[in-house]
Amino acid sequence: MTLQTHSEPGDRFQRANQAKASFGDVYNQTEPSAYYRALLPLDYRIVDEAAPMFREIITQWRSRYQQRHVKVLDVGCSYGINAAVLRYGLTFATLGHRYLETRSPSAVPADDQAFFRNRTIADDALSFVGLDTSQNAQQYARQVGLLDGAIAENLEQGNISSNGKKHLQGVDLVISTGCIGYVTERTLGTVVDSVVSSSKPPWVASFVLRMFSYDAIASRLASQGLVTRKMAGTFRQRRFHGSDERRKVLQSLERRGIDPSEHEAQDDYLHAELFLSRPADSSAG
Repeated sequence: MTLQTHSEPGDRFQRANQAKASFGDVYNQTEPSAYYRALLPLDYRIVDEAAPMFREIITQWRSRYQQRHVKVLDVGCSYGINAAVLRYGLTFATLGHRYLETRSPSAVPADDQAFFRNRTIADDALSFVGLDTSQNAQQYARQVGLLDGAIAENLEQGNISSNGKKHLQGVDLVISTGCIGYVTERTLGTVVDSVVSSSKPPWVASFVLRMFSYDAIASRLASQGLVTRKMAGTFRQRRFHGSDERRKVLQSLERRGIDPSEHEAQDDYLHAELFLSRPADSSAG
């Protein structure tokens, strides 16, 4: 995810973002080899830890609305990894090891298109739209069949286009696994406003690193009729990228009044929490 936060309200996350290692150069290439090669050694696992929670939320949504098909918006979608995991039942490591092979970058998209086309779909009633400023990554994800639509717009810095609104029509579930801190209530509020204008309110499920506050987003979603609940437990994102990142992240947590001793400082992983926002009549349970 390459969204920038140079203006309010994103500025409040600037110091926390500076504590994290930067991987910006791997998020907008024509295929994801560099992305996987950078993150596999760090045991990047948030998409795998998020997947069973997303599946349970999808099950709850289907039960609530008695509708099987679910249209998902992945905020910070990059190369469509969440779609690959949820739609095909794959893991991040299984996907990533394909990109440790030596392949011509120009051959990767067609090769991956065939790979996904020939796999059994684990859930054929999911469709995915991606929101990200990384146009190359989105193009790859659409080309290989992971995304059904894409919005390459920065909603932190501008209004959503008519084409973006068109892609948001009928979205049932908004998910994210690492973009909060790069996006704020501006983006999620705009998304929910755009969806509500054309359909019932979407549910919003956000995995948020503990160094970032979700309060302003929850408040904005409350004004749009969504009740936010923090789910139990924490979820590992990835290992620290060296001692300097570890030190800065622990300091960032302590500034927020969060004790990292039982999580980040103990196992040397960045930890996230899950926030689920639903309409008031769906928020019980």
